[in-house]
Amino acid sequence: MPKAKRVFMTIVLLFLVTSLTKSIFDFVKNQRFYQAYKEEFEQTEKEHIELQTALVKAQDSNEYEKNIRNNLNYHKEGERIVLVPDISPTPLPITPTSPPVYVQWSKVFFSH
Repeated sequence: MPKAKRVFMTIVLLFLVTSLTKSIFDFVKNQRFYQAYKEEFEQTEKEHIELQTALVKAQDSNEYEKNIRNNLNYHKEGERIVLVPDISPTPLPITPTSPPVYVQWSKVFFSH
């Protein structure tokens, strides 16, 4: 009888361990899904705010006028447009490389 009880307890224990292991794996999987979904939601929410800001800017008449004036070079009466060209980088002067120190010293002592 004690052997049958021991076998039965072992089977029950194995069942509980496998059930617990499966539950833990499911929990970890659901946790990863939640984190991924949360990050996607935050990214979408951020994009939504940016789009709302762009919409408000696009509907603003001052912003619209600014875009027309800057992009199409339109101006009001009495204004003059001054186009400033982009500054091109100045090339660096090429400096000659000096010979090694031992060659310079040999010229000082042995060149006469």
